[in-house]
Amino acid sequence: KILYQAGCRDIIVADSKGAIYRGRADLTDDDSSSKNYNPYRHEIATRTNLNVIIGNLADIIKGADVFIGVSGRGSIVSKDMVDSMNHDAIVFALSNPDPEILPSDALQAGARIVATGRSDFPNQVNNAVVFPSLLRSLLDLRAKNINEDMLAAVAYAIANLVDNKHLAQDFIVPKITDPRIMPTVTQTLKEALMTHMGTKS
Repeated sequence: KILYQAGCRDIIVADSKGAIYRGRADLTDDDSSSKNYNPYRHEIATRTNLNVIIGNLADIIKGADVFIGVSGRGSIVSKDMVDSMNHDAIVFALSNPDPEILPSDALQAGARIVATGRSDFPNQVNNAVVFPSLLRSLLDLRAKNINEDMLAAVAYAIANLVDNKHLAQDFIVPKITDPRIMPTVTQTLKEALMTHMGTKS
């Protein structure tokens, strides 16, 4: 939902059975009381893959601009798969401790930007970058609800902490220890909450 809010429209989500799409055999049961019903997969099937692309991960990664891996399984993306992506592809292999593909392999295969969830590789994209500050800010602001607009605003604000002078292929997101994250998240949420309530900051 946050990716969609940020402007991404051509999104395909895959699980262990391949691409999720409306009409997939195991997703035809709309009975929410059924033991086979999975509300999350049903929502994904409804909101994404509008062109009904069918196949496994190797099939659907062809021609993609971005890969975001949160599978929990290491080494499921090969160099050939990255090579089949669009020019200057972005690869976020975020599973820990073993990413879907090692950064060195992804870069050798032609990826332009590579990130993982690990601190021993450049571009660590980890929930620890945002969650502590986000939760602290929500408590301080006594906010009871948060929506995709607010989360997208926080993501942009954190990303913008890396200015053009320091932005590089191996430095696209601030370090977890960056002291600017907490005040930035708090101020961003404060402004977003005021906008949400229809008031001016």
